[in-house]
Amino acid sequence: MRIAPTILRMVLATAVVACRPEGDASGDNAGLAVAESSAATTTASPVSVPRRAVDTVLAAGLTKVTFDVEGMTCGGCVLGTRKALAKLPGVRTAEASYDEKTGKGAARAVYDSTRVTPEQMMAAIRQLGYVPTRIGG
Repeated sequence: MRIAPTILRMVLATAVVACRPEGDASGDNAGLAVAESSAATTTASPVSVPRRAVDTVLAAGLTKVTFDVEGMTCGGCVLGTRKALAKLPGVRTAEASYDEKTGKGAARAVYDSTRVTPEQMMAAIRQLGYVPTRIGG
């Protein structure tokens, strides 16, 4: 069964809003409590992101980057993060995952470094209310 794109966008938007990290769920301060509580404890995560698309697309002129993403709690968070990265000009592939047991998330992207930077990708993830940390690439 195929889901209409409009319905899929509505479901995704609802899931992302419903999965805001702890603290204020409003758009302006979303994730503030998570950012404050995890700032001193951010470490490299053992969470792995599926490698299928990222590793097969890496070609000449493209770069790969990996982020830890604090505050992801469900599949909606994963979809929202992947979509936010994929929307950026220059991002060729974007993937995200989270480990339900540890509560840690990760994201990976293959991108054209002449069109987008890791800092821009981190800003896109922050707009969702999560706290990204670059760990590789």
